[in-house]
Amino acid sequence: MKNLALIPLVVLVASQEAGFAPSDADWAARDLEGRWVLVERETLEHGWARVASLVQFLEKRREVELLERLCLYPRSEGHFATFEAALARLDAPQWARAVEWNLRQSDSHKRDEAHSAFFERRPRVARAWLEAHESELRPLAVDVLARLRASEVPLEPEPSQLGPWKLEVVLAPLATAQEVRDFGSKTRAEPGQVYLHQIEDALRAVAQKQLFEEPWLSQLFTLTRHSRAEVQAHAWLTLGEAARGRIPVERLDNASYLAVIDSANAEARVRAAATLALGRRGEWDALAWCELHRIALDPRHAAWSSAVHSLRQWGDAWSADLLAELARKLEDPTQRHLAEATVDALRASVAPRVYLTLERTVVAGLVRSPIAKRRSEWTALRFATTTDNDEVQALADVAANYGAPADLQALVERAAPGSDLSAAVRGLAAEFGRNR
Repeated sequence: MKNLALIPLVVLVASQEAGFAPSDADWAARDLEGRWVLVERETLEHGWARVASLVQFLEKRREVELLERLCLYPRSEGHFATFEAALARLDAPQWARAVEWNLRQSDSHKRDEAHSAFFERRPRVARAWLEAHESELRPLAVDVLARLRASEVPLEPEPSQLGPWKLEVVLAPLATAQEVRDFGSKTRAEPGQVYLHQIEDALRAVAQKQLFEEPWLSQLFTLTRHSRAEVQAHAWLTLGEAARGRIPVERLDNASYLAVIDSANAEARVRAAATLALGRRGEWDALAWCELHRIALDPRHAAWSSAVHSLRQWGDAWSADLLAELARKLEDPTQRHLAEATVDALRASVAPRVYLTLERTVVAGLVRSPIAKRRSEWTALRFATTTDNDEVQALADVAANYGAPADLQALVERAAPGSDLSAAVRGLAAEFGRNR
């Protein structure tokens, strides 16, 4: 039998990224804050790709405070149940309050996960804890308790659980008036020092729980004027996360946003963050919508990219026409690519409802926006001779029934005293109806 040459076999094995595994010496050298910074870096650098190894590492060492912080300050959706389950397996005293904290979520999926934890995982412990702290509960937790009582779930005798979180404790970093430092390569926190990641965590909690109420709202606006640009930017971005109606209309002062957006003295990242915050209101706030177009028409503006990104979400066919015209003149290839991509996205999107198109046109005129003339001309061409039956009916409905939302009317009244947005929109719709 002929000897066969030994041919090396190259086995291709899919590379597997190492899991979360700091050395024992490094971990032991760190206090709670130092360990949390490592966990934060893990989620920032790897997302949740290594979440299983992260939880395994923390659970093995009974790092219940860190598992709870992952529930308090999540960076993405979908993993609360993983962290909560680990706390439950460890019978951690933080379990119930971590679940209750997530009942406060604005995101319904996260609230559902918290409901499941109380009702399915440990209902006896849940009822005993909720009963013990009934006077401190928020409405959603009160509802859970009522349902547990109705189901006659028995109480766990003397569960070893900590009381609910106080907002003034979780959000304490927002009230800082002192210097904010980077944690950097430290392993332990300095007594009395406030770090940037602590501010970011508290701001994330405000956004996720929609805590745009006093005193946190005033603290947020104060942070937009902090000495550190990073703090200012994070505060502006957090304000942008407020759902419509969460911030009282008297606090929605476009002028304060624009004072930063148009300030040559503010850092570019701060101006960009303030623009993105204003841009989040572009869906319903026609004044903000007009300002986004003003900025987008000036490619030298420091917040130009942020305005164009916002228009990609809230612009319409007219926005696409403006940006297409601008793109042909842009010399910067990065700007040109962004403008062209935004045009393509807008032309592929669904047109806004007729009332919204007219509303934006009217507001531009009432507040004397630089875009008013071009917008008015485009709207006239768009609707004056329309033969689309649905649009004709929509114009008639707007002419007869349109009423300006109270928050938008208040913003318009502030910018153009004496303006009657409702009458102006109805009048424009009626004019197009007569001219058919």
